Amino acid sequence: MRFEAYAHGRDHDAVTTDRRGFLKVMAASGGAFAVGWWPALAADNNAASANAKPIAPAAFVSIARDGRVEIRVNRLEFGQGTLTSLPMLLAEELDVPLSRVKAVLAPAGEAYKDPVFGMQMTGGSTAIAHGWSQYRAIGATMRTMFINAAASFWRTSAANIGTQAGYCVWGGQRVSYATLTQLAREQQIPKRIEFKDPARYSIVGKPQRRFDGAASTDGSKQFGIDMKLDGQVTALVAHPPTFGGRVAKFDATKALAIAGVLGVYEVPVDRRGTGLAVFAKGYWPAKQGRDALEVEWKPGASANVSSAALSAEFRKHALDPRRTVRDWPDGVSREAFAQAAKRIVAEYEFPYLAHAPMEPLNCLIDLQKDKCTVWVGSQFQTMDQRAVADVVGLDVEQVTLNTMPAGGGFGRRAVPSSDYVREAAEVAKVWNKRGKGGPVKLIWSREDDITGGYYRPMHIHRAEIALDARGRVLAWDHAIVGQSIVTDTPFEKFLVKNGADATMTEGVAENHYDMPLRLRITHPDVPVPVLWWRSVGHTHTAYVMETLIDEIARAANQDP
Repeated sequence: MRFEAYAHGRDHDAVTTDRRGFLKVMAASGGAFAVGWWPALAADNNAASANAKPIAPAAFVSIARDGRVEIRVNRLEFGQGTLTSLPMLLAEELDVPLSRVKAVLAPAGEAYKDPVFGMQMTGGSTAIAHGWSQYRAIGATMRTMFINAAASFWRTSAANIGTQAGYCVWGGQRVSYATLTQLAREQQIPKRIEFKDPARYSIVGKPQRRFDGAASTDGSKQFGIDMKLDGQVTALVAHPPTFGGRVAKFDATKALAIAGVLGVYEVPVDRRGTGLAVFAKGYWPAKQGRDALEVEWKPGASANVSSAALSAEFRKHALDPRRTVRDWPDGVSREAFAQAAKRIVAEYEFPYLAHAPMEPLNCLIDLQKDKCTVWVGSQFQTMDQRAVADVVGLDVEQVTLNTMPAGGGFGRRAVPSSDYVREAAEVAKVWNKRGKGGPVKLIWSREDDITGGYYRPMHIHRAEIALDARGRVLAWDHAIVGQSIVTDTPFEKFLVKNGADATMTEGVAENHYDMPLRLRITHPDVPVPVLWWRSVGHTHTAYVMETLIDEIARAANQDP
């Protein structure tokens, strides 16, 4: 079946779907009408592959007998507002008031994968960009099916029927969506739906209260770190002081003497290292127990790495970068510098930076023999669910990952290695192997957050700019040295071209100022774990470019 979605007053969006796959979502639960969607539904910009295959969808929205609407959000809410904005899109097209909507974060699941990236994730400011067509189409499809159900109910043409605030209306009569759920389930999937004319929007583009606004300000909102289950124990891990370091030997006598400490066991940690997990009846005794440990460590690969040594190495690379990302235009060469009336030489150094979200990293796991349940504020639900399954030896389908609201992230909760989630699974597995059982919550302290790795990479920029006597740019030679953040990740195939990480050069490679600019780079191999950091490459490139443009303007006696 060809499914076409049209928007009034604009070019239409055409999306191919699988009718049999869609019908799988027509399942009732407690009188609810459930609808799902799948990654084949592209964003308006057709960024998704037209050949993407649909998957068995799970419900995005359900309407209960009392008319309440539950909408599930396939992202993480950590302050950016997706728990409100995505339901707004669906409610607008479904034609239900937000006052009747309850928004919840969806668990990890195939149906909730990003329609462009093909994995469930939150990042790159893509929630609305990639959910714009998806969530509107779900709402518009449901509205069309309710209209068709009402036509059957009243025995009239669907063309006579309108919708208003969760009701189908015709000739002074109205019937609620809740009443029509059974008839709606029996309707054929419409071959064509029509999006609302934006001029008729009553929700989108209008001021709205955030669903979680009051709870966020009065302290009642439950974040991952607030989650608590009966019989839960808390674990803190003593990490090696170098990345990839391992426990040589330890004495836990003093730690075990602290009231509330239940055990100390060696566990695998990130980068093939090992650490010591301290289990206790709460965070504070676990923290005291960890502080009391006596440990000798085998150094990891980063043992001989220092910021000063890296800075010196990076500066050498900046003088002779390995790759050219953008060459000078025809007619421009190094000779321009010998002919220049003025030269600007500038060097910039950006240090490693931790993300330091307000809510430290945490993960609660209830591991049982044939199933595992996880509560975590994850930006990468698909990867984190698979990581837990891999560690505990279960199938992915046996792992339920509940998405918890998070107190910030800035990229740190989107880790391809799933470092802290994998660590939590290792901790829960060790606890179970000791015959203890029950839920285990791993918490990282603020110190763990800062020293635990996955930083915004260190970068060195070196720019040489040749100017003529009037201050016009004759040639610009720009070097950037820094680690790649997407190599060996799922994003490498479309973000690394000819060995260059596009996230490192964004803001320079595009040459927005149309200068005769040559860009060269080096990606050093350094045993320090790095990761995207909010705004990614622009955290360093924007400052460099804008201050250099100011320098050029000053040299030309112009206002920047």
